[in-house]
Amino acid sequence: MKIYLFWVVYTLFTFVSLAGQAQTKRLEIPVRLGFDQMYMAPIGKDGLVVFNKSRKSVGKGLVEYVFRKYDQDLHEDWTITSIVKRNLPFIDYAYSARTLYLLFGKAQSRNYQVVKVNVSAGFSEKFDFFFLDKLNIQQLAAVNNDIYIAGMLQGEPTILHTNLILKKTKILSLSFKGRAVIESLYLDTLNNFVNATVVSLNRGETKVLLKSYVKGKEVRSIELPNEKDKYLQDAQVIATENDEQLIVGTYSQYSERRAHQGLFVGRLTAQSELKSHQYYSFNDLKNFYGHLNEREQKRIARKILRRKKRGKKELPIQDKILLHRIVKENGQYIALGEMFYETVRVVGGAFFTPRNFPQQRIPREWEYSRAIGLSLDKSGRILWDNVMKLERVKVPTLYPVTMLKPDADSSCFVYYYMDEVFSKNFKESKKGGEIKAQELKTTDENDEVRENIRVQTRRWVGDSYLIWGYQRIRHKQKGRRKVFFVQKMRFGEHQK
Repeated sequence: MKIYLFWVVYTLFTFVSLAGQAQTKRLEIPVRLGFDQMYMAPIGKDGLVVFNKSRKSVGKGLVEYVFRKYDQDLHEDWTITSIVKRNLPFIDYAYSARTLYLLFGKAQSRNYQVVKVNVSAGFSEKFDFFFLDKLNIQQLAAVNNDIYIAGMLQGEPTILHTNLILKKTKILSLSFKGRAVIESLYLDTLNNFVNATVVSLNRGETKVLLKSYVKGKEVRSIELPNEKDKYLQDAQVIATENDEQLIVGTYSQYSERRAHQGLFVGRLTAQSELKSHQYYSFNDLKNFYGHLNEREQKRIARKILRRKKRGKKELPIQDKILLHRIVKENGQYIALGEMFYETVRVVGGAFFTPRNFPQQRIPREWEYSRAIGLSLDKSGRILWDNVMKLERVKVPTLYPVTMLKPDADSSCFVYYYMDEVFSKNFKESKKGGEIKAQELKTTDENDEVRENIRVQTRRWVGDSYLIWGYQRIRHKQKGRRKVFFVQKMRFGEHQK
């Protein structure tokens, strides 16, 4: 699972600005852009941790990091420091059991450090490790002093396990044919399993392999089957009950990795047997095309029906889905993802290209068309689905942009793009309300936000979400300021 963190400057003074209304709370840290570096790690109901390099001199080749923990109301709980080697930049973090694990290291080097922060008591420990040369680290998971690192080693996917106490590191076995990548590495918080999804390509056909580890030992390995015109592209698992797990993945109509045709859903028993698996085509969802106007929806419905009557392959989907981590809420399992496609530009003339200068497709950016949210029960049956149109959202790299708060009475989609927060309320599979847009503002009516920089959002606790980044602000009486801000907002409500 990938983490998105922001660079800012730390100064000696911070302050919390709280709105008079209950729904919006705000933390501001004055910054000087382009100097020091600061990072933020949301840790769910335990709050969030902000950390940065200080300017204090602590010895040759060393640097001090300052960690500050804030509660759900953005009030500071504690501040601690830790010393790290200067030549080891921050890579990634993982969080479990009220412990924050931070990995520091230089790309493709052997030297790494792990800082372990106890967020309840407010103290830290540091561990030094020597891993393999030329390891390109991509993902991190941690639980009970066990660290799992996924990456590429000499062109091959690799998972390393190390124990912070025993300081023993080993490469975990991965069995596959052809070329492969580790799509995801994540923690099952119910069973304390670390799950890995390995996707391989051999002779033009993709295979999805699910593996689970406990204390560095493999406890489960299962290869998901393909069927005719249904080739799995990715999958993830989430614990349900009675030691069973729910599998949710994507599939394509073709063996090579093309557009995603729908979702694969199944149950995994305690004996690692696959039961009751089924395929849900996006074409069969009630609201998959709900972002289009009524005329276009009817036209597509006629095409789908015509293909079914003639016994042809179902109408092919042109997009892929960026599926978020499946979460359990109110006894249901919520799947959320953005449909996207690659936009390209062509080098050369649009109508004529000389023989010696062939046209070349150069990847340019990714465009999201809509967000899809659906609810599953523990057996994998779809309870409802809904959609939100994403207006001209184009990004240079793929990342989750949409958040979803499900509720029996009124659910809500939210996303941020280009200085505005967009939201849509709906109830289960019903059409829902119109998409509402509002400018991202501070909680002071005398502030004018001149520029938002590197803003990102994250679903947080209950019915709230976080939005953070940089802002250049002009106050009517106090003048200008540059800040790193964290703002807590509620789903379905507007800023005051």
